[in-house]
Amino acid sequence: MRVLFVLLLAVGCVPYYTYEQLRDQYENMREIHKNLIAKVEKWKSEARKAEERAHAEHKKCVLLQNRLNSLLPRIKELEKGLKQWRSNVEKNVKSVLGDMSSKVQVTESGAIAVEGEFLFASGSDKLRPQALPLIRKLAKLLTTRYRDYYYRIDGHTDDQPIRHSPFKSNWHLSVMRALSVLNALKDAGVPEERMFIAGFGEFKPRVPNRPGKKGHPLNRRVEITIVKSK
Repeated sequence: MRVLFVLLLAVGCVPYYTYEQLRDQYENMREIHKNLIAKVEKWKSEARKAEERAHAEHKKCVLLQNRLNSLLPRIKELEKGLKQWRSNVEKNVKSVLGDMSSKVQVTESGAIAVEGEFLFASGSDKLRPQALPLIRKLAKLLTTRYRDYYYRIDGHTDDQPIRHSPFKSNWHLSVMRALSVLNALKDAGVPEERMFIAGFGEFKPRVPNRPGKKGHPLNRRVEITIVKSK
């Protein structure tokens, strides 16, 4: 009887080292499970925050879209007004300048752009004699059709570097050319208190300059922008 009990005990019992292995595996799996639960909770939290941010951004998008929609009629109105303004400036330029209007272009913004090569010799800020009749006609245009406005005179160059000129840079040249036009307009009767100047050098080209700093004639110009007084 005692022998049978010992045999049964030996057969039904799990060795201690096997028990420890199983227990370690259980603890490891429990730790892995715990970490996975923590990650899932973290991801859920991040997902909720992301959803909240997405909802907030969606609200902003809706508000911006509504704002854009409300501005569209005003934008179309302004575009129509600008187109009409440009058309009127072109008509007045041709009416007052006559044959000389071929030396002038009206830009998309309605500015009067005068060819730089017609106005000045290369690298110079001194107006050519042939340009003075055109300046006088422009003065007549400004003091009759646009007498209640202000006039911004902008000098522009191409990207050719200054070589044979007393000016340090195209910026200097563009400013002095604008000033020369201002002085000529003043001498022709445009009130000096209604004029101001700016020089943009090579940095506002009308068309792309040729590669290798070879410039482009359309970029050498002086523009007169008619500005509302109020």
